Amino acid sequence: MAINFKADDIDENSNVMDIAMRTIDIMGNKISEESLEQSDLVLTISTDKTGLLDIEKLDKCYQYGYQAVIENLDKIKEI
Repeated sequence: MAINFKADDIDENSNVMDIAMRTIDIMGNKISEESLEQSDLVLTISTDKTGLLDIEKLDKCYQYGYQAVIENLDKIKEI
């Protein structure tokens, strides 16, 4: 099982930092692509534009992860 964090979309409200972070996300996803392909299950978790230092959004990220597990619980048990 692998965890993949959904990259944030870029829109008209995005700033330079959002674009830079999206670029890093794309590079990281390309590097991990082969590992993800070898996994039996990939859980993709939304982060709601949470940055690395957004400590105040930490509880919300836990909820996103928990929800992804609940939604895929049957698949996880099957594996």
